[in-house]
Amino acid sequence: MAANWSTFQSKVVLFLKGKQSSGFEQTANFFANEYDIVVKTSALLFGNQVTSTTKPPLFVSFLKAFNTMYQMKTETGPQPYIQLASEIILNYWKNIRFSPVPPHPPTVAPAPGVITNYYGDPTTLGNELYTAFNSKEETLVAANLMLAFSNHMKTINGIYIGLISTPTGLVPSPPIPWSGVF
Repeated sequence: MAANWSTFQSKVVLFLKGKQSSGFEQTANFFANEYDIVVKTSALLFGNQVTSTTKPPLFVSFLKAFNTMYQMKTETGPQPYIQLASEIILNYWKNIRFSPVPPHPPTVAPAPGVITNYYGDPTTLGNELYTAFNSKEETLVAANLMLAFSNHMKTINGIYIGLISTPTGLVPSPPIPWSGVF
């Protein structure tokens, strides 16, 4: 299953055009919720779907970033967005789990399965979030957010450890690298 970015993008445009927010909390909740929904529709290349996410820390990260930027009252540059990206990676992505099945070739069973080693670069994500949130029209904000988040997800990588069938039985596989969440 591939991440459902088109729905995310449409909802962001509608939210921004409708100016539906009554404050930072509602805005942070909207972005955390919509991002979490997209992540739940994503999977690794071999089909290992996301099985658990942690939306509350994501909400707190967005809320903290929005409050920080508001309190600065001047052009902030990308730094608050890099901090937001760091918190998204630390508090959200490090707690995400993937289904251990299907096994990655040539394995026939997980043992333990998907292990994430790298959660992405906060500076790159932060700079792309800065570009997105500073775009001048709603459709550009949504498109650039989608691009920032999807680019980030493509950089997440790790290994898969499973069991390989041999004439003498099942044996542990060497680490099989994987890259990207789609």
